Amino acid sequence: MKKISFIVITIALLVFATVYFARNSESVSNTDDIKVNDVKFSPSYFSAGVTISNNTNTENTYRVTSIPYNKDIVNLPYYFYADTSYPIVGASTITALGVVDHLQSELKGKEVSESVTTVDAKRLSTIMRQGPAVVIITTGVLPDTVLSDSEDLVGAWLRKGGCIIWAGDAFGYYYGKPNESLKKITSTALGWASQEKILGTNILSSENYNTNMSETLGNTPCKVAEALSIRYKYTQTGAIASLLRSVKGTNLGWSLTTENDVRTSLAWVPVGKGGVLIFGSGVAIREADVAWDISQIIASDIIYSDTDSVTTKNVTVPAGQTISTNIEQQNNNYWKTKMIIFNESVYEHEFFMKSYKK
Repeated sequence: MKKISFIVITIALLVFATVYFARNSESVSNTDDIKVNDVKFSPSYFSAGVTISNNTNTENTYRVTSIPYNKDIVNLPYYFYADTSYPIVGASTITALGVVDHLQSELKGKEVSESVTTVDAKRLSTIMRQGPAVVIITTGVLPDTVLSDSEDLVGAWLRKGGCIIWAGDAFGYYYGKPNESLKKITSTALGWASQEKILGTNILSSENYNTNMSETLGNTPCKVAEALSIRYKYTQTGAIASLLRSVKGTNLGWSLTTENDVRTSLAWVPVGKGGVLIFGSGVAIREADVAWDISQIIASDIIYSDTDSVTTKNVTVPAGQTISTNIEQQNNNYWKTKMIIFNESVYEHEFFMKSYKK
């Protein structure tokens, strides 16, 4: 009798497992070349089969990545700050403000439905008096409508869930006034105390700020930078790794080890319910790369993920052939997984992305 009961219980458990995984499995294909199937999802485990067909005349390498995450940044409204009456640090007006055109195209290609709305300094003030949003600032200077000697909308807005994507000089160091010269804002800068007030730490630190670095390009990609093919490598005003860890921030870019510290080209710094994504310097002439990296961060929801559990593998497919593989990851109670697959062999990547929920 005990033996029969054991068999019945075993069969019941197998049926439950089959139903559970079937309920959370789906087969998707948004291109003729890439197919994901046999998806299995539980609170602790994710796996999927991947079939890639290379219909070109050359060998291609595809990067297959799975990312466990809990929150969607893609559901927030997006704004791009552009006001030519205010000064810019770290790029020309054309390159700093040209990022948005590339970004619109990248987000559309990744099927992120939200559009990016361009706003001036006055509108930026209104946004930061409202609810959470994503604001992209590539000018290296915050306008006096949101930050000055007497005004700080930025810190409170971030703590309530706002998100800034920043490229330029040191975050929060300067504020600008309309029709003001670059020389003028340098002489009236708020300094490192402003950064510490907003972020909760001086993520760069004055003693380590060196504008005459002989080397500024990161040479060691972190796990996420490899997974998402992060392109931006400048680290001159990037976050210092040890300070980043002290605020539970995340390195998402390329690191450079100098005599005094380790800096990163791209970092997520949490601030309350929100945070700041900090590029390690200005846009310079890399507006297309900055736009690509921003779109990768947004589309992947990597800032709300368990970066330690991100799983990546490269799959090389000879010309005219099809290869099947699988990917597995530990979820650690993260209840969503995002699959990202793209052709690493070409600069303009063929892109596949799909989210799965338990």
